[in-house]
Amino acid sequence: MEEKILSKVRNTIKGHKMLQGGERVIVAVSGGPDSVALLYILLELKQEYKLQLHLAHLNHKLRGKKSEEDAEFVTQLAQRLNLPLSIESFEVATFLKQEKLSLQEVARHIRYHFLENVAKENEADRIATGHTANDQAETILLRLIRGAGTCGLGGIPYVREKVIRPLLEIEKEEILNYLNKTNIPYRIDHSNFESIYSRNKLRKEVLPLLQKEFNPKIVETLARTAAILQEENSVLQIVANFLFDKIKKYADDSKIILDFREFLDYNKVLRRIVLREAIKNYRGNLRQITRRQIDTIIENLEKDKPSMLCDWLSSLTVSKIGEEIVIANRRRGVFQAGKTEKAQRPDWEVTLDIPGVNEISQGRIITKIIKREDAPLAFWAKEKNEAYFDYAQLKLPLKLRNRRKGDILKPLGMQGESKKVKEILIEAKIPRGLRDEIPLLLSGEEILWIPEVKQSEIAKIREDTKKVLKVQFSETRHISSEEEDV
Repeated sequence: MEEKILSKVRNTIKGHKMLQGGERVIVAVSGGPDSVALLYILLELKQEYKLQLHLAHLNHKLRGKKSEEDAEFVTQLAQRLNLPLSIESFEVATFLKQEKLSLQEVARHIRYHFLENVAKENEADRIATGHTANDQAETILLRLIRGAGTCGLGGIPYVREKVIRPLLEIEKEEILNYLNKTNIPYRIDHSNFESIYSRNKLRKEVLPLLQKEFNPKIVETLARTAAILQEENSVLQIVANFLFDKIKKYADDSKIILDFREFLDYNKVLRRIVLREAIKNYRGNLRQITRRQIDTIIENLEKDKPSMLCDWLSSLTVSKIGEEIVIANRRRGVFQAGKTEKAQRPDWEVTLDIPGVNEISQGRIITKIIKREDAPLAFWAKEKNEAYFDYAQLKLPLKLRNRRKGDILKPLGMQGESKKVKEILIEAKIPRGLRDEIPLLLSGEEILWIPEVKQSEIAKIREDTKKVLKVQFSETRHISSEEEDV
């Protein structure tokens, strides 16, 4: 390996504390040059960092035979390197009919969901992706064109939760030179060269023009700008934490209360920072939240008008009540004169399509009939976003509904009596205000599954099971331009 590339990657890993040593790393490998180079670089660092590598490949089924060839290439690569591989196929095109998102956005959402599942199944510490300095440059230009604040112009983060990007300071040309000199094979996705997507237009037309006419090192310059903005945003985060704590009057799982008068003492920029921090503290993330939304909420607060924000499991309100700002779940209660009155929760029930993609307000339920040998052997030991049932034992049609008083479930693998669903949700530390929003899967009148919480003994897979129903819960997320990776 060229020592220059390895040295740069080492510096990136060290500078952003991506690895400490001894981690189990899921390596996202599409078969393209970036992900293949990432894999070989991590192999070079494997002994140094005492890494355990596990490959992951998602076949989006978007390019027909070529997609299948990509999957086969990665399979053979894993076998040749004697590394474990998780591989899955998914009909991405199916979602385009149901989402108001671009093909690339849908593919990205599904890809990260897949990688998170693989990481959870394998108890991995990190997920490594092959984003490069060129990806960073394209992202910044896209966001600049669409409009973004300093957070958005910080580009693709080096580290986000478990995801790390060790190649973010390596340019595409360096990667191709390295692969070609070392005769490492890789696949080429020719759709990357078509100018039908905004990112591809930047890649093929805009960046080459900027390099030729304005700055031959435009990729390096934009990547460096992103790194600077990310550093400055980390300082803003410290300020946000301090100011949020200063005006916070109360916070628990059901609501956050801020002092409105002290909030008004801040200028517009600080109000925006503090409100974002408050919402992040309540929800745990800022997915779907854009600068325009934050500014609208601030304007409404000044006019004593509430604002609503929707996420995958709840609808939030930000309201001014007296001299307080209250951030809460719309369904948890209606705040009036500083008091909480219990809101009426309507019951709902839907019938599932099998097989099919079923949309509900909380997310998406995907059902698929598979062979017994295609179901994971240790399905009963995992509580996650997937469940597997003996198809012959199910009482069709299956239904989804919200929680009702007296609901019970007999947990899979446990001996003894059934447990109240309420107790199961409390033990799972689900906040009180969210418990009524979690969908329940039913076979007849019996509860089969609480997604991401607990599966029932009903219709469990047995030794004589021949046909299996796989059910997958996928939270619904909408991607804003300020959050887009690639």
